[in-house]
Amino acid sequence: MARLIVHTPEMVAEFISKGYFDRLTLADAWDQNAKKFPDKEGLVDPFLEKRFTWGQLKQLSDNLALKLTELGMNRDEVLVSQQPNWVEHVIAHFACDKAGILFLGLRTALREAEMEHILRLSEASAVIIPWKFRDFDHFAMLQGLQPRLAKLKHIIVVGEQIPPGAISFDELMTQPPKREYPTDYLEKTRTRINEQADLMTTTGTTGMPKIAAHSGANLSFLGKTGVERLRMTSGDVVLTLVPFWTGINIVHLTAAARVGAKTVVMERFSEPVEIFKAIEKERVTLTVTAPAVYYRMLEHPDMGHYDLSSLRVATSSGGALSVELARRIEEKLRCKVTSIYGIIEGGFFSQHHVDEPQEARLSTVGRIVDGMEVKLIDEEGNELPRHEVGEIVGRGAAVYEGYYNDPERVREAFDKDGFFHTGDLGRIDEQDNIVLVGRKKDIIIRGGQNIYPGEIESLLLTHPSVGNVAVVGMPDPEMSEKACAFVIPKPGKHLTFDGMVSFLRQKKIASYKLPERLEIISEFPVIGEAKVNKKGLQEMLVQKLKAEGKV
Repeated sequence: MARLIVHTPEMVAEFISKGYFDRLTLADAWDQNAKKFPDKEGLVDPFLEKRFTWGQLKQLSDNLALKLTELGMNRDEVLVSQQPNWVEHVIAHFACDKAGILFLGLRTALREAEMEHILRLSEASAVIIPWKFRDFDHFAMLQGLQPRLAKLKHIIVVGEQIPPGAISFDELMTQPPKREYPTDYLEKTRTRINEQADLMTTTGTTGMPKIAAHSGANLSFLGKTGVERLRMTSGDVVLTLVPFWTGINIVHLTAAARVGAKTVVMERFSEPVEIFKAIEKERVTLTVTAPAVYYRMLEHPDMGHYDLSSLRVATSSGGALSVELARRIEEKLRCKVTSIYGIIEGGFFSQHHVDEPQEARLSTVGRIVDGMEVKLIDEEGNELPRHEVGEIVGRGAAVYEGYYNDPERVREAFDKDGFFHTGDLGRIDEQDNIVLVGRKKDIIIRGGQNIYPGEIESLLLTHPSVGNVAVVGMPDPEMSEKACAFVIPKPGKHLTFDGMVSFLRQKKIASYKLPERLEIISEFPVIGEAKVNKKGLQEMLVQKLKAEGKV
């Protein structure tokens, strides 16, 4: 059994007694839905025309769990899934939960160096991939890596065309097991709440990805909280517009499973028209995605041609959502905006309740979730008053299990009192809502005075010509650092440096906070799918400054 590192058995028992955890696992939820809603759709890809009822999902996930066992996979071994946002990824995830196998989803953009690192670190026994995707041969890559990875025994390929030497995912999922099993067999093998259940890789700008571990209790807590705070029912339809390998959509996936709501997936969500079509066709009630995707949706000229009236909640995560953009989402999509705040390796810190006042929903990243103790600290680790800006740290029921197979890194991430240090700066209001200010490492120190990029970005996003903005530090021989604003203008709009400064002065902010350079750009470099890569912007800026002879 893959025992927990952060949460001791005593802590799990305490959180169960207080109602923060319950014993409903992912596998339990799917089986429960198969009994209550056997003919109701539970998972859909409207563009690939794949539709599954809860009854079918139970049968397929049961088959796959048993067939993985027949391949020789044991409980607590790791299965890696490097798939796009396909229904097969979701089915594989729940099948692994039934078999007691640890599931690790990876982005399709990873190549040999990253894959070898992750497969070696996780000691994965099997990997699920497409044969070829977007002109890249994933099977050839894995074949080349397999001789160097002693633990990797099985390469499973999704799709109708299966290359020689690969195992067909479709056959594993649809064909019956080789022998009969007791009816309670998968009830005995499935992951328990006090075991590690799910793995994810972290994103970053340097080094290889790290692997974060989540317990069965973590996943149960996420779903339980999502249902309560979003008031979800079996009648909801959830559209996930973020990659499955991220932690952004896990709240909605687990919540939908708990109540029997339908989940809609899309391989591509960079084109707003496809999103509009999915919402209209499936009568989507909840969406979850990054702010950049909502921005593209609102700017698209054809949005008014589609019936989006079924939407009731638009959830944002994976980046800072400005008040201005949040307000536009509510006005144009005519639904309520909510946010989620958490760290893949750290925990689930806050989420809005859908019935909270608009001001709280638009200007914060949500109310601290039940069972979490969150505080703010200064550079020396001293606790700060809630209204002051400090690093956000937390401990409690919603903290994850740290880093997989790396207890030393876990000890480094948590302090002696069990608080996980997020590296994020923020403050907490009187209603327990967290207000994010920025990353600790992103602070710009100009002549000894702190500039918080998030504050300036929020103000500039209210400018009628600004579509998106990122404020970063630039080296300066006198002040050490100054602020530079990278701006993507709205279509057909223009912004000058003098116009930017004049606008910010009208906002009555201190003069030392004013950006001292403006860079107009057409798109931002990103980490993952939507998080702005500020380090990449700084590197671009330094190259320009060097060319100008200023550094």
